Amino acid sequence: MLEPKTDHSTRMSQIRQRDTAPECAIRRLLTDLGAHFRTNVQGLPGRPDIVNQTEKWAIMVHGCFWHGHECRHGRVESKTNTQAWRDKISLNKERDRHKRIELEYLGFSVDEVWECEINDTRKLRNRLSNFIRMARERLESFSLDEDQSVILRRVSLGGERHRVSRVKRIPKFDELKLADAFDLAWLRSIEPLHRARNGAGELTCVDLFSGCGGLSLGVREACEASGRYFRPLLAMDMNPEALAVYETNFHPDLIINEDLSQHIDGAIGSPHTHAETALLARLDRVDLLVAGPPCQGHSNLNNHSRRDDDRNDLYLRVARFAEIARPRWVFVENVATVVHDIRGSLSKTRESLERCGYSCTEETINLSLIGVPQLRRRHILVASLTGAINIQSLLECHKLPQPRSVGWAINDLANMESDRLVDSVRNLSQENQERIDWLFNNNQYDLPNKMRPKCHHGSHTYYAMYGRLRPDRPTNTITTGFGCPGQGRYIHPTRPRTLTAHEAARLQMFPDFFDFSTVTTYKALSGMIGNAVPMKLSYLLTLAALRQ
Repeated sequence: MLEPKTDHSTRMSQIRQRDTAPECAIRRLLTDLGAHFRTNVQGLPGRPDIVNQTEKWAIMVHGCFWHGHECRHGRVESKTNTQAWRDKISLNKERDRHKRIELEYLGFSVDEVWECEINDTRKLRNRLSNFIRMARERLESFSLDEDQSVILRRVSLGGERHRVSRVKRIPKFDELKLADAFDLAWLRSIEPLHRARNGAGELTCVDLFSGCGGLSLGVREACEASGRYFRPLLAMDMNPEALAVYETNFHPDLIINEDLSQHIDGAIGSPHTHAETALLARLDRVDLLVAGPPCQGHSNLNNHSRRDDDRNDLYLRVARFAEIARPRWVFVENVATVVHDIRGSLSKTRESLERCGYSCTEETINLSLIGVPQLRRRHILVASLTGAINIQSLLECHKLPQPRSVGWAINDLANMESDRLVDSVRNLSQENQERIDWLFNNNQYDLPNKMRPKCHHGSHTYYAMYGRLRPDRPTNTITTGFGCPGQGRYIHPTRPRTLTAHEAARLQMFPDFFDFSTVTTYKALSGMIGNAVPMKLSYLLTLAALRQ
């Protein structure tokens, strides 16, 4: 006997019934994972199917047919009223997109699960587990206030504890994700977010090889974000002009413009020396030690010492400081090539810290992944007395969907005119100006060999030199030579000139309220900006440490 023919209405009914299956399957998986959730929560955009409002995550469950998934079920088309059904599904897809954006504006991490994905239970279980873990471990989320004029940054301090910071929206806000909009508004701020004191306790910090304070800036912003008072105990550096900028911006208890080896002069494992005892007597208890030892001895550009440099031994002085001062956390930053040091300064430092009871992790990081608008690779060593900090997981949770561009950071500065040193435009040689003009007249970003110096006329690998920045991409590493076209790709994307110090500082994540006014020469200013560490790195690491 023949089966009765299934008409179109019956088929649509079967599809509707099938579309309820994914949500039930996901609920079972989440229950097995120990996750707490509610379903169809009133008051949230689109009433997302599964929500945890405390941990700020939501899951939208989609039937493949009704929401136009690119799979076998989603490509099924009705044989009657075909165009009407296409229009309806197109509207569903657009509505889903807006629901997701609205939830993200409220600070939720959002995932979408399709009907066809429940067939592979193991894969889906792992995916949901990772999604929830990342939502829980994520240190910050962003949302809008009620009148949508202010962006809110919500920092999770563990459990249900959190703190909210606010910045005003910027023009063209709708073109940006909330995290991008918040950070850009912060970069453009002429007043700092940090307060004089607040009630969650203080964090004391020592900054060795401090420069003008890139690492300390990240620590201070993490303290503001978590409601703590940032107290810099000591800044030490050999550059007096950089220390003057540090003092202007951070007001540390103590500044020392001398070689660290004069004050931390004992061998690891030995009793305190007289100099070490004298220095410790001037300091209160140290919570956090940050250090950026000189990188020149590890650099690929250094053809003199070839990674066998006396300055590389300063890494061990950091370990000795940690041994005698016993900070809870230690962050040591350097160029990625530090791992190839002939003297083994990195491995010796890690071994020394571990013998002192620290849990150590290290990672080489492309800072563009966490919001710095440049392709800058840095090595970070983290030591902790309160439990290991998983750097890889931290990066995974805070990796941006796409890198931030040069234009994101400096578009508003293209026509900046002021008498400040940071906004001054470099006077270039006639030959270099002609090279820049050629790039703009021909709408090019790379200079041909025939217009380069004679040493570039043959085969070479210096393509970035004399190059023009692309506005829609991150820049290469900002160095101290950002004002010279022959030092790298430092020609402005839309103006026939090199970068100003203000623009380079933005690309290094120095906000407009950071005060460089004590600097009197361009050489000193470019040196401290180019040698600085973008604050995003120490910001995330400090938040992770404070959450332990």
